[in-house]
Amino acid sequence: MQRLLRRLAISIVVLIGCICLATLVFDILMVRPVVLHIERTLSEAKPSERKPPKIVTDMVRKAYGSRLIYAVIRNALSASNQVKEMKTMHRQLTEFCVGILLPLHLSDAEIESFYISTAYIGNRIYGFSLASEHYFGTPLERISMIQAARLLAITHAPSAYLANPEGLERRVQYLLSL
Repeated sequence: MQRLLRRLAISIVVLIGCICLATLVFDILMVRPVVLHIERTLSEAKPSERKPPKIVTDMVRKAYGSRLIYAVIRNALSASNQVKEMKTMHRQLTEFCVGILLPLHLSDAEIESFYISTAYIGNRIYGFSLASEHYFGTPLERISMIQAARLLAITHAPSAYLANPEGLERRVQYLLSL
C-alpha cells in the first residue's frame, strides 16, 4: 500500500512538473513575443492612445468586458505573424492559452491602450486617435461619449457600419445603453 501511495505521489509531482514546464515553454515561445510586440506598439503610439481618455476606456470596457483580451490577442498575434500557418482550432487554442497568461505580463490599462491604438476603424485607419481626427476633426482627448461609441461601433464591423448609417446608429445606441 505504501509503495502504491509513493508511486502515486511521484506520478502527481511529475505530472505537475511537466505542466509547469510546458507552461513556461509556452510563455517563452508564444506569450513573450506578443508582450514585446504590444510594448513596442505602445511605445510608438500617440500619447492620447497610450493614456486614452476615460470616456473611451469606459466605452471599451462596457462593449467588450472580459472579451477584450481576446480581441487584443487576435490583433497582436496576427500582426506578429505567429498564427499565419495555424489551423483554426490550433489558433483558437493558442489565443485561449495566451489569454490566460497575458494578464500576468500586462496591466488592464496596457491591454486597453493597445486595443485603442491598433483597432481598425475603416478607410485604412488604425487607432482611435487617427479615427477621431478623420471622422470628427477632433483630437481623441476631446471626443464625446457619442463619438466614442461611434468609433467603437465602427471597429465591430467597419465595412458594414460605414456603408450602413442606420445600422451604425443602432449599434451606437446599443453601446450607449450598456
